[in-house]
Amino acid sequence: MAKQRQFHYVRQANGKEWFESDQELTFDSHDFLALDRFKDDLVLIAIQVKLLPRIGEVLEKIGLDNSLDYFQSECREVISVPEKHINEKTGKGNLSFQIYFKNVPESMASINEGACVVVALHPLDEVSASGGKSYRLAGYVHANRFNFRDHTDNSIQEGYYYNLLRISSYTSKEGRNIYRQCGMFSSIFAILSKLCDLNGISCTYANFGRENRGMQRSIKILTDRLNKGYDRYPVDSYTHINWLFRRRSQAKYLVNISQDEAALKTFYNESMALREKFLFNQYPRFEDFKKMLDQVLAYSKSSGVYSYVDKDGVTRASCLAMNWGDYFDMTLDNPKGLFKLIAKLKLTDKILFPVHNVGELQYVKKLWQGLAYKFEKDEKVHITLLNTMNGDPYKSLKKSPLHDPFVYFSINNTQEEYDRFKNVSTLEDGTCPVFMETPLL
Repeated sequence: MAKQRQFHYVRQANGKEWFESDQELTFDSHDFLALDRFKDDLVLIAIQVKLLPRIGEVLEKIGLDNSLDYFQSECREVISVPEKHINEKTGKGNLSFQIYFKNVPESMASINEGACVVVALHPLDEVSASGGKSYRLAGYVHANRFNFRDHTDNSIQEGYYYNLLRISSYTSKEGRNIYRQCGMFSSIFAILSKLCDLNGISCTYANFGRENRGMQRSIKILTDRLNKGYDRYPVDSYTHINWLFRRRSQAKYLVNISQDEAALKTFYNESMALREKFLFNQYPRFEDFKKMLDQVLAYSKSSGVYSYVDKDGVTRASCLAMNWGDYFDMTLDNPKGLFKLIAKLKLTDKILFPVHNVGELQYVKKLWQGLAYKFEKDEKVHITLLNTMNGDPYKSLKKSPLHDPFVYFSINNTQEEYDRFKNVSTLEDGTCPVFMETPLL
């Protein structure tokens, strides 16, 4: 049953999007219609990721334990809740995993400093040493801000990409989950919808993991209630073991072009030639892409843009190679099938994620194989992850026996607006490719 709840939106005093550490914080409260069935009070906060080091000021004002260390420990515990890529209806799926992010919020802010975090805090009866109430973190979501081009009028629009959608797995003495996943997600998404209205955001998208009927039903109810456009897109994720996938002979043709602006512009233009019309294509201007890249390179020294340059000096393929090992450690949770072998060999600690791939098919594969060798040798990265969906020209190259399908979903201001965006991006064969090459999923 729907109920009225309130969330607090924390920003700089002058309302600027980007973080300036010496500014006073504003503390605006907004009512919204929540769909969760949780009977107790919840303290709901939306705050920029780069303001998280100042969360103690906010918690003290609300009357909660203002310890930053305690808040961060709660965040780490909830973020590391296993993400299950198991089909709830069929039981199929081989993969459930836990991610342990490093250096939060610095690692996340290095990719998208305008990201907003929404947290749901459950106040407890105990009083902490600081004099404020103790609490448990019940839910956590990142809303990463991005630009995309509306090809119907060539304007630049803003959107949110949601990741780290996590609900606490805390259980009662009877072994029941205290925080119902679907209801808690629905209320958090209602807050995110309100943030879209406040910030002029026209579209949002995220991934479900595996098919989940409860989540689908909750999001559909929410979008119908709010009169929003909604759609789903299947994605295939393929894992390659680097000591099988790598080719030493191809690594010698790799050139790091991360500091070569002319080469970067050529790479960007080639990427846009492939992806510019993709639904929600990010980085519609070179300066948007360059800003993201500079932030990534400042944090992750081993990531970079690499080209495959043949013996005649001709650039044949390029990509942005993300070393996810600089951002998080991943462990598999009760794996099945071939993923059991991966877990036993302890190969998932670090992952190479090549995105924005461009070039001829045969050379793109050689580029990946060379990168697999380089990153395993230099950075001890044992896995390469390649995601694909309809409309991807490199889909056939990415396939592997280690296959993990999942689902993206999108929410737009209205169904009419979404249909307008989708019509422009739909190919002649009826497929609609969606941009999914964010540096961090």
